[in-house]
Amino acid sequence: MSQIQPPLPSQDIPYLKIAHTEPGIKSVITHRLLLHFAKVYPGQDIVIVCIGTDRSTGDCLGPLVGTSLSKWNSRHFHIYGTLEEPVHAMNLKDTLQQINEKFNHPFIIGIDACLGKLPVSAPFKSCRGRCVLEQG
Repeated sequence: MSQIQPPLPSQDIPYLKIAHTEPGIKSVITHRLLLHFAKVYPGQDIVIVCIGTDRSTGDCLGPLVGTSLSKWNSRHFHIYGTLEEPVHAMNLKDTLQQINEKFNHPFIIGIDACLGKLPVSAPFKSCRGRCVLEQG
């Protein structure tokens, strides 16, 4: 069952944790993403940062998604983190610095795997601002 948490002071959209087995998960995720995309102002660059390593099967979700999205060659978003050029713990800070130097107040979407025991890890978590993993 999904857990909607009360908004934090820096958030106006409460975060969402939802299991992949939840009925109607596609609709829930679509709705939540639309809420976040409604915050993008006209002309704002959308940057998708796909975090993970190509060296670990359990941590390659981000680079796999990045590689898949990069095939779109879209002018609507910019991709960082693919199997060929992964964004991981060792280069994340530098990558975010490069993004912030290249784009003026970009709308950044982070995609990362969450490994661990339930209920800490959730197949999908949505939040505005910094997402932090916590118990429950």
